[in-house]
This record gives sequence, C-alpha cells and structure tokens, in this order.
Amino acid sequence: MSERNPIRTRIEADPADHIDEAMVLVHAYWLSKADGRFAPKWSDINLLELPAAYIPYVIVCDVLPGDEYRFRYWGRGHADYYGEDFTGRLLSDIQPDWAQDHLRVQYDRVVEARQPLAYNIEYENLATTVYSYRAPLSDDGENVTAIFSVVDRKIVRDSMRAWYFAGATD
Repeated sequence: MSERNPIRTRIEADPADHIDEAMVLVHAYWLSKADGRFAPKWSDINLLELPAAYIPYVIVCDVLPGDEYRFRYWGRGHADYYGEDFTGRLLSDIQPDWAQDHLRVQYDRVVEARQPLAYNIEYENLATTVYSYRAPLSDDGENVTAIFSVVDRKIVRDSMRAWYFAGATD
C-alpha cells in the first residue's frame, strides 16, 4: 500500500491578521500576552484564559536543535483525532510521513517569520476547510523556543478522523 499526501491545496500561510473569525479571540489573546514583544513566554500563557471550546485544540511544541520539535502540550481534541496523546513525543513520531511533513512546514515557517501565521488547509474528500493558528513563543526574548497552536477541529473532527483513518493511506 503506497502512502499518498491528501492535502489538495498547497499550504498557504497568511499573517495572523487575515485569520478566520473563529481564531480572532485566540490571536487577540496571544497579542495581549506578547505585550509588545515579538512573542510571549510559554509561562505567560494560561490555557484557562482561552475560550473553553479551544482548549482541547491547543498544541504547544518546543523548538529543538536539528529541525525537530517536541510536543509539550497535546490537547484532548487532538488526542481524540489521532487516537493517542503526543505530549512529550517528537514530531518525527507522527505517522503517516505526510502528516509529519505538513506540520513541519508550518512550524518551520513560524520559526522563520517570528510572527503568528494562519493556515487554511483543504483535504481530499473533506468539504470543510481546517483552520490552524501557529504563533511563536520565546522564553529568552530573542529566539523562537516554542510554538503555540490552535487547530479548530471541532467542526470537522468526526468526518476528518474517519477520513484520516479510512482513506488517507489507501
């Protein structure tokens, strides 16, 4: 069985001021925590201050040397989707490879841009667009040391999960 990449459009990043309405509150929260800095620290973020509906869809990953990322926090909504919790695990542990590559491109772009980016991603046989918000965190005030993400899967969770496990590797 050969693996195929089901992303039907290229990954498009926009500055976060072009984000979907559902992520406006998340971006406003990140801006308030950045407080004029290029990025807030992870310790500035209090997930309980976010709209409750988004907390299960938060991912925070540490930026590691060698183009690697380690998931510090993996929200329950993502654990339900993937069927496992990736907290403490590496991005390179995610399978299939296309999903890992898809995330790596988004994370790398945030590290390079040093600003929040929003992604609108469409998948084969899934009518609803998936929106993701990726924003830098910096514990040293100079480097992107982590990435704060919210990916709103609640609308597409069941159809996307069925698609991911049933057809993504056919």
